[in-house]
Amino acid sequence: MDRVQRNSNERVKTCEENLHVVCVCSGIGFPHGFAQPRRIQMIGKTVLHEGLQFSVLHIGGSPTAANKNRIGVYQGIAFEYLPGILVRPKNSLKRSLLYLYGALLALVKIRSLRNHNQQVCAYTWVGGGFFGITFKIFLRLINVPSVQEVNEWWPGRFQWLQKTLNLLFSDGTIVISKKIEKRLRDLCDTYSITNKIIRIPVLTDRDEETSRQNIEKVRAEVTPYLLWCGNVDGYLRDVIFMLRSLSNVHKNGYKCSMVFAGTKSVNAEMTVKEHMDELGLPRDCVQMTGYVTDEELAGLILHARALLLPLWSDDRSQCRFPTKLGEYLLSKKPVITCQVGDLCDFLTDGQSAYICQPGNESAFAEKICCVLCDATAAESVGKRGKDQAEKWLDFRNHTRPLSQFFTDILLQ
Repeated sequence: MDRVQRNSNERVKTCEENLHVVCVCSGIGFPHGFAQPRRIQMIGKTVLHEGLQFSVLHIGGSPTAANKNRIGVYQGIAFEYLPGILVRPKNSLKRSLLYLYGALLALVKIRSLRNHNQQVCAYTWVGGGFFGITFKIFLRLINVPSVQEVNEWWPGRFQWLQKTLNLLFSDGTIVISKKIEKRLRDLCDTYSITNKIIRIPVLTDRDEETSRQNIEKVRAEVTPYLLWCGNVDGYLRDVIFMLRSLSNVHKNGYKCSMVFAGTKSVNAEMTVKEHMDELGLPRDCVQMTGYVTDEELAGLILHARALLLPLWSDDRSQCRFPTKLGEYLLSKKPVITCQVGDLCDFLTDGQSAYICQPGNESAFAEKICCVLCDATAAESVGKRGKDQAEKWLDFRNHTRPLSQFFTDILLQ
C-alpha cells in the first residue's frame, strides 16, 4: 500500500514539474488591456508560484495600441501573438480569418510542446460560441486537455445551451462566483457531464505597489473626485446611474466630480453629455479619459476620494465578481458598491466598504455623501477594505488548490 502511495505521489510530482499551462486567448489584448488580461496575469502568477509553467498565446490583434510587442515576457509570463499581427482588423471578415489562422497556429504550437515531453493543459479564453466550442473540440482531437474560464452569465436560454456544450467539450472550468459554480455543477449533474470545476475569486497581490504618478494632483486638492473604471459603451447603464447619483449629491450641497476611466465611443460620449444636460450637471464635473495605462490608472486611484462600483439586482450582476474590486480594495481607498453577489461574503457596509441596495441611486448618493463629509471615517473604511482583500483575495491563498486542479486535469 505504501509503495502504491509513493508511486502515486511521484507521478503527481513529475506531472507538476513538467506541467505547462498554455493560455489561449482571442481579441482581448495581452499584457495590457481591460479586465480580462488582468485576470489572466493573476491566474498565471498563481500557477507560476507553485513551479508550474504558464504562457500566453494570443489569437488575433489587440483592441488597444498599448500592446506593442509581438513576443515578450511580462511579469514572468511569456506571450506571443499569433499570427504576429498586433492590430485587430476593423473588417469583420478579415478579423474572422485572422482568428482562424491564429487558432490553427496555436494548435500546432500546443501539439509541438506536448511532443517535446511537456504535459500541456490549455486554459482557454476564446469565447463560448461556435468558435470557442470548435477550438475545444480540436484540442480534444489532439489529446490536449482544456480548462475554460467562466466569469459572466448573460441572460437568455441560448446561454444555457452554450454553457452545456462548453462543459461537454472541456475537461475543467475555472469560475469566478458561487452562483456560476452552482449552475455549472447542476448542468453537469443533469446531463451526466464530467467536468472538474474550481472557484477562484478575483485575485490580488499584496506586494504590488501602487504607482505614485502625480496625476490630477492639483485637481484633487481643489475638487474631490470619484473614480469609476470600465468600458463606457459596455456599461452605459452604470454610467447613467452614477450621473444621477452625482446629481443627488450636488443637490445635497456637496461638491465633487466624477472621472470615468476607460474606452468610449463618440456615441457613448454624446449620450453621457445629453444626460448631464438633462440632470443640470455642469460639463466640467465629469471627465471621460478614454483608455488609460496601468500607471495612469494607479495615479487616478491614488488621488480619488472614493472608487465606484455600481451593481444591479439582475442576473448578470449576481453572477459577476468585478475584476477591479481587488485592485480597488488594495489601494486603501473607500469603495462604494452594492449588496450583490460574493462580495457580501467579506465586505461589510460602513466597516470595509460603503454598500447600498442595488439600483438605488439615492442610497448610492448617500454613501458618496458619507465619504465626502467624514474623510477620517472613509480612510478607516479604506484601510479595513485593504485588510479584507489581503485576507480573502491574495493569490497566495489559491496557489496550491489551483496547481492541484491543473495537475488533476492531466491525471484524470
